[in-house]
Amino acid sequence: MTTLRFPLQIKPWSHESSGRCIEEIRTYAVRDRIVSARPAFVRSWTEQDETALLDLHRLVSGEGDLCNPEFFDWQYRQNPAGRAFIGVAQEAGGMIVAQSAAIPVPFRILGKRTIVSFALNSLTHPDYRRQGLFSRCAMKVFEDQIARKIAYTFSFPTLYSYMGRTHRMEFRDFGMPNLLVKLHDPEAFLADRGVSQEWFPLVTVGGWVLKAIQKEPHRSQDVEEVDSFHGLSVEKLAEPGKVVLDPDIRWLNWRYVANPRRRYRIAVARKSREIAGLVVYGIQNSGLHKWGIIMDLMLSPEAGIETVESLMYHEFAAKVEEGCSVTLCLTSPGSRKERLLRRCGFWTVPKRMRSRGISTGALLCRKNIPSAPDLRLDDMDVAFGMHDVL
Repeated sequence: MTTLRFPLQIKPWSHESSGRCIEEIRTYAVRDRIVSARPAFVRSWTEQDETALLDLHRLVSGEGDLCNPEFFDWQYRQNPAGRAFIGVAQEAGGMIVAQSAAIPVPFRILGKRTIVSFALNSLTHPDYRRQGLFSRCAMKVFEDQIARKIAYTFSFPTLYSYMGRTHRMEFRDFGMPNLLVKLHDPEAFLADRGVSQEWFPLVTVGGWVLKAIQKEPHRSQDVEEVDSFHGLSVEKLAEPGKVVLDPDIRWLNWRYVANPRRRYRIAVARKSREIAGLVVYGIQNSGLHKWGIIMDLMLSPEAGIETVESLMYHEFAAKVEEGCSVTLCLTSPGSRKERLLRRCGFWTVPKRMRSRGISTGALLCRKNIPSAPDLRLDDMDVAFGMHDVL
């Protein structure tokens, strides 16, 4: 039988303490009634809203990328695919108390170039929550996107936004993209995960076995690192999948080169001097641990395992040099990218073992235009590293 033990300093409530608690509850209830009595007007954002939106981000999430004016300008204004869609809720006194945003992204769907969007950066002032402002701001975004003929909005929802998006906003749950992992240093990886050092002798033996059985890539094509996408024939990397990222030089440079707060590396593989594929990768550094992330993997229709092995050989060497214990990549289940990466030594992490934090790990999709074709996760051949910021 389990005995529940409580700290000694916790004592039964006195009449005095319970009275104070009831009084505090009444105070909060009165405050909430006052706040909820203030109507909030929902509209599209304007250039004059920048300071108020930055203040809202600081209030809700503290300092970080989203509170940086330079990052704000990059993310919301400079995107070559189009200015961000942001629905804002403004209370009668002029303060912005909620927002929902979506970023345009160039895709090719069923062979046709189009613009989709990724929903992100939804937040509400603490005093104005549970009033439906999140949904109202999001619906304003969808309204503006329909006017631009943007048929699809994708989202990687948090635990807090999942129910609202699927129940009130007509998002479909596509399921979870597969998380692929390539271990470079099993001991360091398990140490990062909090495994006790007393298990390390067993871990060392397991690491030797793992290294013996996991596939290691070899370089058979020339690979070089570049500083930007300028001068690359990225149009040759238009992949044959039903739903793929459109290889647009301006958007790729904006996404991976011009970002003022994140740094990425670009490696290009060539076959007979012609571009065969490229990988964009980054390194996440928590201060204590480092891990690598494949942000994008783009391949020509003719590219095969030799191209991917050459890119991964280069990428893995860079990650090991930087002290990364692992490289991660999100892919669509059964996609061409997943099959090729698994042949390079990646393993699929079972969904029940994935640590997701506040993220559900699911990909949602909303059809803004009812006549648009239905899509499935299986139709997509995309490396979902892009959602680290987008």
